[in-house]
Amino acid sequence: MLGIPASDPAGTVYVLTDDNTLQAIKPYSGTLIWSYRAGEPLSDVLFVGADFTVYLYTESRKLIAVTPGGTVRWKRQFNSPLSRSPAASPEGAVILPMEDGRLIKINGRGRVLWEKPAAYSYTSPVVDQDGSLYISGDNNTIFSYKPTGNGGWSYTLPARAEILALRSDYLLALTSERKAFCLDIRGNLIWENDTLPSGNPVSLLSSPDRIHIVYSSGMVIALNPDGSEESRFQGPPTEGFASIDSKGALYLFGRDRKLYRLMDDELIEIESDTPMTAPLLGAAANLFSGGENWIVYSYKTPASAQGWAGYRGGPLRNGAVDSGASLKRLQEYYEGYPGYLYFEMMSQSPELDKRLEIIDRFEKLQRDNQLIEKFPFAPLLLIDMAEEGISYASFDGSLVSNSSSLVRIKALNLLGDIGDIRTRRFIISHLYQEDSASAAVSAIWALAMIGFDYDGAATRAIASAKERFFNDDGVLLTICDTLEEIVYYNGIIPDQSGLHVLSSIYSSNAPYGIRKRAGEIFDNFTGGPRLK
Repeated sequence: MLGIPASDPAGTVYVLTDDNTLQAIKPYSGTLIWSYRAGEPLSDVLFVGADFTVYLYTESRKLIAVTPGGTVRWKRQFNSPLSRSPAASPEGAVILPMEDGRLIKINGRGRVLWEKPAAYSYTSPVVDQDGSLYISGDNNTIFSYKPTGNGGWSYTLPARAEILALRSDYLLALTSERKAFCLDIRGNLIWENDTLPSGNPVSLLSSPDRIHIVYSSGMVIALNPDGSEESRFQGPPTEGFASIDSKGALYLFGRDRKLYRLMDDELIEIESDTPMTAPLLGAAANLFSGGENWIVYSYKTPASAQGWAGYRGGPLRNGAVDSGASLKRLQEYYEGYPGYLYFEMMSQSPELDKRLEIIDRFEKLQRDNQLIEKFPFAPLLLIDMAEEGISYASFDGSLVSNSSSLVRIKALNLLGDIGDIRTRRFIISHLYQEDSASAAVSAIWALAMIGFDYDGAATRAIASAKERFFNDDGVLLTICDTLEEIVYYNGIIPDQSGLHVLSSIYSSNAPYGIRKRAGEIFDNFTGGPRLK
């Protein structure tokens, strides 16, 4: 079976072949990076999470998590097939819609964050920037779920929604009765269009200034942002595989197994010497597709650099792509959430006992796996409390510092336990500034608990901390353990500074146990033995 490749946020292209092998390809050269053979029949699910984890689903209903480096991180057995493709959540988890009606949220370490009974999903989940998700279920109803899995709003349409898509802060829906609807993310109707032509809509895509509806007949309807129709164009009959780039160029996979580009009402066939698969636009806006002669092709688009000729791999299968978002949107979302302003005020209180009281309460809820469910904004408050210190004006107008390393330590520990990849940048920035060895240990271990470090930023921050705390045995041992965790999570050495740090610890005057630990981890990373 042929389909589209998948891509991670860095642009790496992933393909599944008919011999149950996952292959990773460099986006700019087409060079094979690595391959992983599953050893059992795979379904057509190929999905990349916001933390770059690549997910496969076997025909025996097993979810396999593969690291960006090509090693298997974990496997988990389920008792139901997937009903639709998964969706990525911005904190590093994925949402699995099961055929038995359940929604399951699982993070990159294989931990099930929540499992909720839900209506059978007629569309793949659509995830917003804050982690809220939307699905089309029974009784023609769109259901929303909060990032915690708790129910949000629901909206009943005159007919079942067949396709859902997000456009900025708006949810778009196409129904089986030739109507288009636009809702805001609070569930309020913004507009509807009941003048669509008859036929079977198969794709819903947005460019900066248009909404495109693609029909199986090849008809392409362009709507303005207000829902009014802008134009119609007859393209090739299609099964619905389509992509759109930042310049508004629409790429269609026809039933004739050819690729077409539609831009400014001009349809161009993308030339190839072999029937192609559906298009994928990578992170660099390159267009990728596969052919029956086991070649993956990259093409230049109006928004990309030059493509490359091809990579000889194997017949491709379907894939899916999604991405995450920032903490800024989460803060905007929860500003009006019950209790947020109270806890924010308490977290910024100059009184140490008030901040510790909040953290103690959060720690207990986290142990019971209830923290994010009850206080989904907790990571935002913990970031506030992990800041260097709090200064406030005394009665005589002078500034008094009430900084407490204990608050920072406890807040950083809890951020690591939560494991939201969106907090990683803050923890890295904090580690560069931290002057307390004990708090640095907490920051370093929080990065270990998060794990994701594909760009090597955490590894470099840890290397910097080693230079500042080179005489602290606790820091050195934590660095060793953390680098081991980061390499396990990513399947690669994210930055060579990690090896230099281990080598320097091994050669230092640290206690023998720490030096031995550094040498063992170095050898494991490099395939040693190089250090003994």
